[in-house]
Amino acid sequence: MNQIKKTGIPEIGPLELLIFQGTPFCNIDCSYCYLPDRLDTRKMDLDIIDCAVHKLVKEKIIRDDFTVLWHAGEPLVLPVDYYEKAVRIIRRAVPKRYATKFSFQTNATLINDHWCTFFKKYDVELGVSVDGPAFIHDRSRVTRSGQGTFLKVMRGIETMQRHGLRLNIISVVTDYSCQFPEAMFEFYRDIGANSVSFNMEEVEGQNTSSSFSDSPTAQSSVRRFLEAVFELNLLQDEPFQIREFDWASESLATGELGSRDLFFTQMTGPFKTITINTEGDFSTFSPELISQRSALYGDFVLGNVWQDSFMQALSTKKFRHIFRDLVKGLKKCMRNCAYYGLCPGGIPSSRISEKQTLDTDETQYCRLSLQAPLDAVLELAGEPEPDAIGKP
Repeated sequence: MNQIKKTGIPEIGPLELLIFQGTPFCNIDCSYCYLPDRLDTRKMDLDIIDCAVHKLVKEKIIRDDFTVLWHAGEPLVLPVDYYEKAVRIIRRAVPKRYATKFSFQTNATLINDHWCTFFKKYDVELGVSVDGPAFIHDRSRVTRSGQGTFLKVMRGIETMQRHGLRLNIISVVTDYSCQFPEAMFEFYRDIGANSVSFNMEEVEGQNTSSSFSDSPTAQSSVRRFLEAVFELNLLQDEPFQIREFDWASESLATGELGSRDLFFTQMTGPFKTITINTEGDFSTFSPELISQRSALYGDFVLGNVWQDSFMQALSTKKFRHIFRDLVKGLKKCMRNCAYYGLCPGGIPSSRISEKQTLDTDETQYCRLSLQAPLDAVLELAGEPEPDAIGKP
């Protein structure tokens, strides 16, 4: 509590999402990837995982159930045995009263029977990156020689399904794929997706230009795409989950339009999310920040698990500068955005990539990934959009 008072932060944690970047290396070369160093084959030492989790427990940042996510690069380029050892390390370190969920974000090209046995053994949740049918997917998700990866992805998906694993799809949507909501929907339905999440292509990190960037109609195109997919799904006897539909529907049901409360989400609350890279450096807020740099803030690394305390990192001049500007930006959202109270302030990484500062409000990410889903659900319900409602 003294540390909270000292930093001026209303709440630290509890940790909800712990991201380990086991390796920067990726075996494919997507055109819109935001990550640098995708040819770097370094591997996180397992002792880093052990040190980090023990510190997070000791410093009481782990004080509830949380998820461990392996992400960045392609995690499956490391062997199954590596993750067997990592899971044992984490389970030994975390008190049994806290449930630990394990998750991987994968391009699915390396999934085989051995991996599926591991996933089932530890009840691992998988996010599988596939952008839709081959004519869409193979435009962006390619090998370094420019060859499409669709067939390899589908072999991985078929192996998962043979083992009875849940299929959670994540698709990056571009201005091109926005033109084909029916084809996208039919693809998800035909492959038996259990859930679908849409990441609108954005300016982020190494991806300095989005296909939506210069389009004055981008938000309306995305909204129409989502409306079409939502409506097609609602007509099914057994609809699959759509993250954007579920989030928007819940926000509209429980949110308070025009709220004057300052919200801290998993992406804006200090140490609700912690990202640790291959060398043991750690950051918080959006996981993408750990590989980003800014003229205003430098990098977003707050310390290293070997030398530094997580809690003491929140007292540094660097963190205070970052957090002060983040709060200023959130307050601008509260004052200026007709959606505030439904959307509690976007994500920090898009502010850095698009505006080079955290002290700002609306971004393209906000318009496409937050406002457009809300507008789509309101349109299907026959309700006016927040801009039409106005702030109270």
